[in-house]
Amino acid sequence: MNWREIVVTSAVGAVFSIVTYLGTKWVDKIDYINVAGTVSELNGTWRGKIIQKVKGSVEELPIEFVFKTEGKTITGDSTLNYRSALIHLEVKGHSPVDRHMLLNYKNKDSIKMQFGAIAARVDASGLKFSGKFVGYGHINDSLVEGDIHLEKQP
Repeated sequence: MNWREIVVTSAVGAVFSIVTYLGTKWVDKIDYINVAGTVSELNGTWRGKIIQKVKGSVEELPIEFVFKTEGKTITGDSTLNYRSALIHLEVKGHSPVDRHMLLNYKNKDSIKMQFGAIAARVDASGLKFSGKFVGYGHINDSLVEGDIHLEKQP
């Protein structure tokens, strides 16, 4: 390697070092906004399934949620199709951390004892919701628990 190659290589290295330094300073000043998967992305209709374990058996059931958010507060309604019966649930909760939710649900019919909780998150695309739930089911008259998987509808 001759002196000319050494000088050019050193100059290129210095330029890249300066560009990297300035780029890092510029990126540090950007005010990031989490667009995909924020709580506001929850607004709208979500459809999917729950896979629930109850009394030793596993059941896969279709479910739909309609969420509304205000700040980190989440409210909504849900319809679950269980053994040819439509179950209507009221949902309330909050988001302690972006894309993560803690939700409580109860049957809209106050006579029916059905309630529970959901811990879930929306993925980075803002289109998939997945988590776990545990609660009490009035039809089975027992504790239920399982997984929930939803996709945002257009």
